[in-house]
Amino acid sequence: MRLRHIEIFQAIRQTGSISAAAQLLHVSQPAVTKVLQHAEMQLGFALFLRVRGKLQPTPEALALEREVEKVSASLQGVRRLAKSLRREPGQSIRIGAIPALALALLPPAVLEWKRDYPDIACELSSDHSHELVQKLLMREIDLALTLNFSGHPGLTTQVLANGVLVALASKGYW
Repeated sequence: MRLRHIEIFQAIRQTGSISAAAQLLHVSQPAVTKVLQHAEMQLGFALFLRVRGKLQPTPEALALEREVEKVSASLQGVRRLAKSLRREPGQSIRIGAIPALALALLPPAVLEWKRDYPDIACELSSDHSHELVQKLLMREIDLALTLNFSGHPGLTTQVLANGVLVALASKGYW
């Protein structure tokens, strides 16, 4: 299957009809029909059956769906990376942090940044560590702050601080 076949396949799965898929993709209905027919010809089996005016996926189409989703997710990653690469360096700094740091520690730091560097925007986002790693790899953020990190071959780490973890409880609890 070609990428265009996959795009048409997913649009039909999402909408249930060729005309709705065409509207979703901003193309003509005959164009969707032609691409679908080409995909089915290359595959050697039908992807959809018409049932009461709706297109229903064949068992073969359902079997392909998981792999098609993987390709689609990878393509989304390529699009995200390409968008990040278009960004002009020096316009802003994008910082990601785990929620505990993003909500408490970073807002005052961002205010200080804005005072010292008024012409450079500072964007702050909050995610969990594994999501921060993905955003760094996709160049959606420039820097991430987390409490512990086991490492990744594509990333550099720098310990910024060490501290003590304290538990609080009512008197007599221990």
